[in-house]
Amino acid sequence: MKSIKIILLNYLRGDLSGKEQEELRRWIERNEDNRLLFNRINDPRLMAEALEKMDQMDEEGVWRKIELERKLPTAGRWFSGWMRYAAMILLATGVGAYFFFFNRTDAPDNDFPSTAQYVLENDIQPGTDGAILTLSDGSKIVLDSAGNGVLFQEGSAKIIKQADGALVYKTEKGKAEEVLFNTLSTDRGKQFYVQLPDGTRAWLNSYSSLYYPMQFTGKERRVTVTGEAYFEVARNADMPFIVVANGQEILALGTSFNINAYHDEGAVKTTLASGSVKVSSAVSAVTLKPGQQSILSSNGNMQVQEADVSRVIAWKNGYFSFVNADIKQIMRQLSRWYDVDVVYEGETPKVQFSGEIGRSLTLGQLLDILNETRIRYRLENKRLIIMPG
Repeated sequence: MKSIKIILLNYLRGDLSGKEQEELRRWIERNEDNRLLFNRINDPRLMAEALEKMDQMDEEGVWRKIELERKLPTAGRWFSGWMRYAAMILLATGVGAYFFFFNRTDAPDNDFPSTAQYVLENDIQPGTDGAILTLSDGSKIVLDSAGNGVLFQEGSAKIIKQADGALVYKTEKGKAEEVLFNTLSTDRGKQFYVQLPDGTRAWLNSYSSLYYPMQFTGKERRVTVTGEAYFEVARNADMPFIVVANGQEILALGTSFNINAYHDEGAVKTTLASGSVKVSSAVSAVTLKPGQQSILSSNGNMQVQEADVSRVIAWKNGYFSFVNADIKQIMRQLSRWYDVDVVYEGETPKVQFSGEIGRSLTLGQLLDILNETRIRYRLENKRLIIMPG
């Protein structure tokens, strides 16, 4: 069987054999990551950015360095020309890094040597699944090391860790009991999935927490979030689902949405994937449609804008996704996922990033990619130091 990289390159050239087409189909259907990557290969917007922003790429001596055109090819050469070069960009960045383009705003657009530097004696692995479950009595269960099966039982409620590592709540209906609350929290370098007592599914990003009852009673289902979480809410018209997060409430029935409420991000962003939600603060309220995002500023005002949902929930699907992000926006995410402290020496480099990188890369591999951006940095233990360009 040919390497998938060769098959992808032949596909982008429009030169696939029947056998290669079948191999490509099986590869796409193998898992969600492959499907997402294939979709991005076919995104003209991303490829156009690649041609405009990247000068030359190389894949460990296999692919020769190529000079990319500064202007887009004519429409007649759209597929055969730019797609071929875009394939080189894709393949040269490796399995975990899909696209990573940059624009330097404090330097002329010319071919000056890379000044990126780092010292990496002990590589840092990417984040993993794991969390701490704090029970109502204050006792804690480290879910990373907990065995599978029933972790805790109180009255009619059970907490079960499944074989796939997910946490599931099961409750016998019809029993009136004292409502007990749990807190699920992830440290830096951790993420976790939980199925709540009503069947709602929730994914926690790194350095986040979810506070919720072991069983939902009364007229509403209310939880509290810090950090970032993605919800797929189980429908129950008689009991709305409410998420409280950093100065706002989100009212939902059966819907899916992402909330980013990290305190260091400067604003709370709620992005709707499906259904409908009402987002309220102390001074304003909006109702979102799928594909819309509310932005709650520190003064309580709220704005609504269109959003690319796939980019917003990229973290849940295993990759970083950036659109015109500055270096500090990038580093906040890396700090949480790789559990490193980021320190800036001197003036912060004026760089903007757009693109996607797999979260399965080690920090060393990711720094190798950042090396193309001419950013200077060094790694000292768990301190990533960004130096002036």
